[in-house]
Amino acid sequence: VKASEIIAGSTVSGAAKHLESGFLQRSSLAMLRATPRGNAAAVSSALQVLRAGAASEAQRALIQRLEMMEQVDSEMKRNETLQGVKDVLQKYLTNLESERANEIEHEAFCTRELASNNRTKKQKTAKVESLTAEIDQLESSIAKLSEDIADISSQITKLSSALSEATKLRGDEKAKNSKTIAESQAAQEAVTEAINLLQEAFEKTAAISLLQIGSKTGVVTLLETVLGDFSRLEAETKAQELAADKEFKAFKTDSNMDKASKQSDAQHFTEEKTEASKALAQKKVDLASSKTELTSAEQYFKELSKQCLSSDSDAAKQKAHREEEIQNLKTALKELEE
Repeated sequence: VKASEIIAGSTVSGAAKHLESGFLQRSSLAMLRATPRGNAAAVSSALQVLRAGAASEAQRALIQRLEMMEQVDSEMKRNETLQGVKDVLQKYLTNLESERANEIEHEAFCTRELASNNRTKKQKTAKVESLTAEIDQLESSIAKLSEDIADISSQITKLSSALSEATKLRGDEKAKNSKTIAESQAAQEAVTEAINLLQEAFEKTAAISLLQIGSKTGVVTLLETVLGDFSRLEAETKAQELAADKEFKAFKTDSNMDKASKQSDAQHFTEEKTEASKALAQKKVDLASSKTELTSAEQYFKELSKQCLSSDSDAAKQKAHREEEIQNLKTALKELEE
C-alpha cells in the first residue's frame, strides 16, 4: 500500500511527464523481458531499464522512487509493486500518445492555415496588381482627357475669336455698302433732277440754233450715262451686300453649331474626367487597403513558418523515434501483464 501511494505521488507523476525521449531502448526492453517475475526482480528490472537511459533530473528522481519501492518490497504484495511500475510506464505512454495527438492536430492546423494563407496571398497579390494596373490606366485616361479638354477649349476660343472678327468685318462692310447705296441713290436723284431741269429749259426756248440743240442734247446724254452708272453702282452694291450678308449668316450659323458641339464635347470630357478622378481616388484607397492586407498575410506566413515549416528530416526523425518509444512501452506493459 505504501509503495502504491509513493508511485501515485505528485513527484513521480510530475517526473513522468518530463521523461526524455529514448529512455526506453530496445536493449533495455530485452533486459526487462529477461527479468524474473518476482516483485523485487520486477522493480530491479525497471531500475536497470531506467539507469540504462537516465539522462535528466526527472529520470533520476523516478529512479529514486523505484529504489524506495525496492526497499519496501518485502512489505508488499507482488501485484501492488508491479502495478506501481506499470503506472509509471502507462503515464509516460499516455504523455507520448497525447503528444502525438497534439502533433497531428498541429499538423492539421498548419496544413489548413498555410493553404488559407497561400490563397489569401495570391488573392491579395492579384488584387494589388489589378488595382495598380487600373490606377495606371485611370491616370493615363485623366491625362488624355485633360489634353482633350485643353485642345477643345482652345478650338472654342478660336471659333469665338473668328466669329467676333467676322462680325466686326461684316458690320464695317455693311456700313460701307449702306453708305455707297445711299450716296448712289442721292446722286441718281441729283442727276435726274439736273436732266429734268435741262429738258424744261429746252422746251421753253423756242428759237435755238442746231448747234445749240446738239450741244444741249449731248449734255443730257452725258447726264443720263452718269445716272446709269450710279444706278448700276447701287444695284451691284446691293447685290454684294446681300451675298456678303448671306455668307456671314452661314458662317455664323456654322460657327455657332461647331462651337456648341465643341462645348458639349468639352462638358462631356470634363464630366468623364471628374468620374475618372473619383474612381482613381477610390482605387488608391482600395490599393492601400489591399497592400495592408497583403502585408498582414505575409507577416502571418512568417509566423506560420516558425510554427509549421521546421526541418522535415528532423520532424520525421522525432516522429519515428516517438513511435518507437510508444511501441516499446506498449510491449513492456503487455509483458508485465503476463
